[in-house]
Amino acid sequence: MISGPPPADEALRAVAELIAAGRVEEAARLAPSVADAAGLAAVIADAAARTEFLDVDMSLVRLVEDVLDRLSPDQLVPRARLAAKLAFELRGDPASLERRRTLLGQAAAAATASGDDAALCAALLAQVNSLWEPSGAPDRLTAAEGAIEAARRCRDLDRELVARLGRADTLVELGRVGEAELELATYARLVRPLGRPDLDAFVASRRSSMALIHGRLDDMVRYGEEAHRAAVAAGMPDADRLRGVYRGTMARERTGPEADAAITETAAMLIAMAARLPGHYFEADAASALVMCGRLDEARAELARALPSLLTSYGYRWHFAAADAAEAAAAVGSDADCERLYAALLPHEDAFVMLGPMFWGSTRQRLGPLALRLGHTGDAVAHLSRAVRDLDAIAALTWAARARIDLARALDAAGEPDAARRARTLARDTMRTLGMTRGLAELESVLADTGPMAWSLLRDGDHWVLDAGDERARLHGGRGFEQLRTLLANPARDIAAFTLDAADGAPPPDRGIEVLDEQAAAAYRRRLADIDAELDAADHRGDADAATSLERERQVLLAELRAASGLAGRPRTVNDAAERARVNVTRNLKRAIEQIGRTAPLAGAHLAASVRTGSACRYDPAPGGPERWRV
Repeated sequence: MISGPPPADEALRAVAELIAAGRVEEAARLAPSVADAAGLAAVIADAAARTEFLDVDMSLVRLVEDVLDRLSPDQLVPRARLAAKLAFELRGDPASLERRRTLLGQAAAAATASGDDAALCAALLAQVNSLWEPSGAPDRLTAAEGAIEAARRCRDLDRELVARLGRADTLVELGRVGEAELELATYARLVRPLGRPDLDAFVASRRSSMALIHGRLDDMVRYGEEAHRAAVAAGMPDADRLRGVYRGTMARERTGPEADAAITETAAMLIAMAARLPGHYFEADAASALVMCGRLDEARAELARALPSLLTSYGYRWHFAAADAAEAAAAVGSDADCERLYAALLPHEDAFVMLGPMFWGSTRQRLGPLALRLGHTGDAVAHLSRAVRDLDAIAALTWAARARIDLARALDAAGEPDAARRARTLARDTMRTLGMTRGLAELESVLADTGPMAWSLLRDGDHWVLDAGDERARLHGGRGFEQLRTLLANPARDIAAFTLDAADGAPPPDRGIEVLDEQAAAAYRRRLADIDAELDAADHRGDADAATSLERERQVLLAELRAASGLAGRPRTVNDAAERARVNVTRNLKRAIEQIGRTAPLAGAHLAASVRTGSACRYDPAPGGPERWRV
C-alpha cells in the first residue's frame, strides 16, 4: 500500500489516465503532486471533451485554472494552450463572454510570441469555437484560415480538420455558400480514408444543412439519418439531440401525422433541455415549436420564460434562439415583447442565422414580421424585401419562399396588392416544386384571407385600417382596437378580461387595497366624471397620448373606489382587479366598435352583434360577416 504520493513521473502518468477516464476530480486532487507544470498543462490541453456540448465541466475548469496559475510568465506554449483550453471549456457559459475574450487574447499573444505553430493553431481554434456573436463572423473566418495554415505547417491533420469545419460553417454564416460547399468537399476527401464515425457524422450533418438551404428536403432527411447513425457509432453524447433537430426542421416544411408527431416531440425535447441546461434559451425554441403545434398559451408562457435571459446575456445559441423568439412573439407575444426583440435583433440585421451547421434563414426575415405586428409597415416591407434578395442570392430556396409569404402580408398592409400577389405566386411555385406542404397549407390560408369574404383590421402607425368588403376606414388608435384585434384573431374562444386589459398579462391580485373615506371617494367620483368627458374628447380628436394618460388615471381611481366597497356598501365578492378589467375592456371595446360603426356601418353592426363582453370576452361571428379576419 502506498503511504505517500507517487514519484513525479508516475503522478503525471496517473493524472493523464484519470483525465482520460473522465475522473477529473480525482485527477485534480493528485495534480498538486506533479512537479512538471508544463507537462501537466500539455496533458490537460490535449484532454478530450467528456460532457455534452453545452455542459460546462466545472471540475475541469477549476483544474485548468489551478495549473494555469502555476505556470511562470515565460512558459509561453503551455500558457497559450491552457488559456485556449479554458476559453473553450467555458463556451457553454453565456455569462463568461468577456472572460473568454480575455483568455483568447492571452492565448493568441503567448502563442505568437512563442513562435510555436501548434500553440498558435490551438489558440486560433479556440477563437473559432468559443465566440459566436454574429458580428464576429469575419474574425472567426480569419482565425479558421490561420488555424488551417498553422496545422498544415506542423502536420496536425486533426486540428486542420477542426479548422476546415469551422471555416465551412462560418462561410455559410457570411452568405458565401458556394465557397462553403467547396470547403466541405475538401474536408470530406480528407476524412474518407480515416474511417472515423465522429468525422463522418460531421460530414453528413453539413451535407444535410446544405440540402436544407437549397430545398432538397429528401436529401436533408437522408443525410440527417446518416449523421445520427455515425454519431451513435462514435458514442457522441448529443447524438439523439442531433436527430431531433433534423426531424424537427423537416417537420417545419412537411405536413402529415409523422411531421405533426415530430413537432410535438421537438417541443417536448426543447422544454426538457430548458430544464436541464438553463441559460441557453431553449425556452425560446420551445415557444416557436409550440406555436406550430397550435398550443398558443403554452407558447406565450415559454416566451415569457425565455426573454429575461435572452435580453440580458449572449451565449452560443443566442442568435438562433432570438430568431425563434421573434417568430413566436410575432404570433403570440405582446407589443412590448415584439419591440424588445426587434431592438435586440436590429444590430444584426445583415446577418444570417446559424446554429453550428444548421442554417436558419436571415435576421431580416424575423425583423419584418415584428415590424408588421407593431404597425411599421414600411419597415416591414423594407426588411422582408431585402431578406428575399439576400436569400435568393445564395439559393436558400426554402427560406426565400417563407420570406415571400411574410413579404406578401406586409405588402397587403402597405396597400400594394399587385406586388403582394406576385410574391405569393413565386412562393407558391417554389413550395410546390420543393414539396413544402406545410408552407403551401399556410399559403392557401393567406390566399383565402385575401379573398372577397375576408375582412382585415391592421394597424398602421397610430391608426388602424379596416377593410370590410365595400367598406374601408382609417381609424384613430386606442386600446379598444388592440383588444378587438385579439378577439378577432381567436374567434369562438373565451378570453379573460384581465388578460385583454393587463399590459403584462399578469393575473389579478388576490385582495383589494385600503378602503377610502367618504370624502375621498366623492372626490374620486367627481374626477372620474371629468375624465370620461375628457376621454371622449381625446378619442374624437385622435389624441392617443392624452387618452392613454387619462385612462391610466381612471384605472387608478377606479381601483381605489372598488376597493372601498361593493354594491350597496357590502364587502366585494369579486376580485377587484378582475372587475376593474371587465369594466375597462367593456368600455374600450364599445368605443372601438362605435367608432367603426360611424364610418363603416355594416362592419360596425356585425361587430356589435358578434362581440360579447364581461369577465370573459368572446368574438362569435354573427351572420353577414366575413369568413375570416386578417389582423
